Amino acid sequence: MNPQSILVIVLQSLTLITVIYSAFRVVNRNVEEWRQREERLTMIERQVQEFAKSNVVITKVETKLEELTTEIMRVRDRLDTFLDRRV
Repeated sequence: MNPQSILVIVLQSLTLITVIYSAFRVVNRNVEEWRQREERLTMIERQVQEFAKSNVVITKVETKLEELTTEIMRVRDRLDTFLDRRV
């Protein structure tokens, strides 16, 4: 083997190592990006669950307000009737 062919083999080996190293870096970066996206998705899912719990509470409050409104209207009507009879 002459020195030129040894140099070519070394350069090709270095090129191959560089390509493989770069590929691993790209793959690792993509894995890290996916991990971050999954963490964000998990946070969003937790927030949605909290909103669902809040929605249940809001629905209960809404029902109670409707009941109170109905009761107030009933009392008002009774008061109107009572006052009409007195006059």
